Amino acid sequence: MKLRLFFLLLYFPLMGLYATAANLYSRADGTWSLTNGGADCGCTPGQNDNIFVNHDIALAGDFTVKGDLLIDNGASMTINGSGNLVVDGTGTLTIVNNSGLTVNNDLEFKNGSTIDVEDGSTLSVGGDLTNRNNSDNVTFDGDVSVTGDLNNGVGGDISGTGSLDVGGTVTNNGTIGGSTGNDVGSLPVELLYFRGSADNGQVVLQWATEWEENFAYFTIERSVDGTTFSAIGTRDGLGAPTLGRAYDFTDPAPFQGRAYYRLKATDHDGFEEYHGTITVEALGATATLSPYPNPVTNQSFSLRTNFELDGTGTVRLINLHGETVWEAPASSNGQYTLPSSIQAGSYLLRFQQGAHQLISRLAIH
Repeated sequence: MKLRLFFLLLYFPLMGLYATAANLYSRADGTWSLTNGGADCGCTPGQNDNIFVNHDIALAGDFTVKGDLLIDNGASMTINGSGNLVVDGTGTLTIVNNSGLTVNNDLEFKNGSTIDVEDGSTLSVGGDLTNRNNSDNVTFDGDVSVTGDLNNGVGGDISGTGSLDVGGTVTNNGTIGGSTGNDVGSLPVELLYFRGSADNGQVVLQWATEWEENFAYFTIERSVDGTTFSAIGTRDGLGAPTLGRAYDFTDPAPFQGRAYYRLKATDHDGFEEYHGTITVEALGATATLSPYPNPVTNQSFSLRTNFELDGTGTVRLINLHGETVWEAPASSNGQYTLPSSIQAGSYLLRFQQGAHQLISRLAIH
């Protein structure tokens, strides 16, 4: 009996050492619930909890996030007074859908944490913002303001397409917006819109920037499948800090049917970031076929088209006597290798895929 009592006394205190994480949801009256839309639980979040904020709410004092903190639905969360907020290495902070987080004192991101401030959302820090060494999963696509200092540790990486305003001193031992220096008050480009339209077989792309800083140029990229992109042109930026401007670009040889376009922005430090992917239907475009290289010098060549290659049909090489000297199934990647028996000279290359029947001249050296 004494042994059993001793065991129970030992067991129950040990249970208190292990905290169980809970899901806590904000309520419109400023309290918390254990279920979404549920009753006031009479509790407040703990550092291991997953916290879902869908209403304006505040916390007082220091707080550490070791679970997930999601601020959504246009809600605003405030860390009041002299309280500091720490996002631990196991924690995530996500601010989406025009929501906001205000930390009246200091904010710290530890190595391993995941931070995402989406476009249209805000993060405001009344004190200092510290991104610890090797904390490399921090994305600011919304607007971030820091009244105090910004300290980015060795290996720290802050990326994104949003704005970053720092009232104090910037100490950057990692990378901020692609820059390794301390002059990183804002990311280089904020895009207002990016759209495209098709007319008479042409595709016209239009976009505008809200502001530009340390910005060099845009690269316009196109894809037939939305996965593999290639550059089709560039547009220079204004270079100096500016409130922005409008741009346009006409695709010189648009794909038939659906095509995907995106923009790559490059600043003067060589940092690159991508903006959006849009689709445009150009049903009136004329089908084109272009062998490359031409002339062929080592038996290998590729076919460039403005429509999607689906791996059906045939490719024929025809000499000047009208004889087919080589024939192969059409490939989906457009890559071909001729046999060494093909003699040097001028040929016609006939390509057939579905309704497409195209002919191009091909020289072999």
